[in-house]
Amino acid sequence: MLKQVVSEQGFQPATEEVPVQILGMAGAAEMQFKHLWIMGLHEEVWPQPAQVNPFIPAKMQQEYRMPGASAEVTLEHARRVTQSLVRSAEQVVVSVPLNDKERELRPSPFSKL
Repeated sequence: MLKQVVSEQGFQPATEEVPVQILGMAGAAEMQFKHLWIMGLHEEVWPQPAQVNPFIPAKMQQEYRMPGASAEVTLEHARRVTQSLVRSAEQVVVSVPLNDKERELRPSPFSKL
């Protein structure tokens, strides 16, 4: 279980300034850009499903509104991160794939913020 939790945790190493950076949503949310392209924003990946941390009591996670504690908290977090990203650049492009192989994908409800 520990191996699974560790493998699911995002990690963004510190990098020097370069013209193009590839970042995760959470890591990019606190940054400022001239141009930003948010790729792959379909409903199956954003917002991410709520996942209670198995090492912290669920009641405590809900009480402190920790990420993943409930669907409500997860939606609130996704909304804040998305709004922060949209405000973080002069020019923002959001793209959504049309399909995954033969399966049609729909845009995330946050792709229009």
